[in-house]
Amino acid sequence: FGRRRWRGRMKSESDRADISVVIPVYNSSPCLAELLSQLKPVLERLARRHEIILVDDGSTDDSWSVIQGLARLYPRLSAVSLMRNGGQARATLCGLSRAAGDIVITMDDDLQHRPDQLPALVEILRTKPELDAVLGFFQEKRHAWYRNVGSRVIHRMNAGAFGMPRGMRSSGFRAMRRDVARAIVAHRTVNPSVTALLYDSTHRVASVPVAHAARFAGRSGYSLAKQLRAAFDNICNVSMLPLRVIAALGLTMCLLSL
Repeated sequence: FGRRRWRGRMKSESDRADISVVIPVYNSSPCLAELLSQLKPVLERLARRHEIILVDDGSTDDSWSVIQGLARLYPRLSAVSLMRNGGQARATLCGLSRAAGDIVITMDDDLQHRPDQLPALVEILRTKPELDAVLGFFQEKRHAWYRNVGSRVIHRMNAGAFGMPRGMRSSGFRAMRRDVARAIVAHRTVNPSVTALLYDSTHRVASVPVAHAARFAGRSGYSLAKQLRAAFDNICNVSMLPLRVIAALGLTMCLLSL
C-alpha cells in the first residue's frame, strides 16, 4: 500500500471480533461524528465484539484531527493515517489487512451508505453459510445525474469484463467473510478494485438492495471522467479482455492484409 503511518493499537491473531467495519476517509471531517453516532448502536445490536477501522487516505482537511478526537470517545475505534493519497481502493485494502472480524464490512464515509442497512448484509451471511460475500446495491441513488450515468456504464463494463452473473449488482457497501478479505489483500496489482478482486477470489456472492441516502455534507470528489478511468483501470488490471481484444484486432488486420 506504499508508505504509511499507523495509529491505534496493533491487533494479534487472538484479538478477534465478530464484525469489523472498514471505512476509507478522505476530506470528510464534517461527516465523521455523525457517522460514528449512527454506526455505534447498530453494531452493538449486531455483535458484542466489534471494531471500526477508519483509514485516512491523505486528507487535506482536518479529518485526521477529528478521527483522533473520536478515538477517545469510541474505544472500539482504531485508525490509520496514510502518508499520501492513494485512492479509495488502496485505503480499503489497508483497512482489510487490519480487520480481525469474522465478518468484514466496507462502507463509505459520507453516510450515503446508511448504517441502519448493515443488518440486511450481515443477516444473509449468518443465515446462508454457502455464501462468502454480500454486495449491497442501490435501486435509487441520491447522486448527481452524471454520476448515476457513470455508475450504469461502469457496472455494464465490469459485468462483461469479470463475467458477473446476470442480475448481479454491486457497490462499495459490502460484507464478506474474513477469509475472503484475506484473499483480496493477498492480490498484488497496480490499480486495485476491491469488487473485482472479491469476485476474482470467490463466486459465492449475492447482491441485496439497500437504501441510499444523500451525502451528509460536502461534495463528492468523483467526476464522470474519474469514474470511467477507474473502470478502465479495473478491466486492465483484473480482466484478460483487453488482451483478447488486441489479439482479435491483430488477427483481423492480418486477414485484411492478406
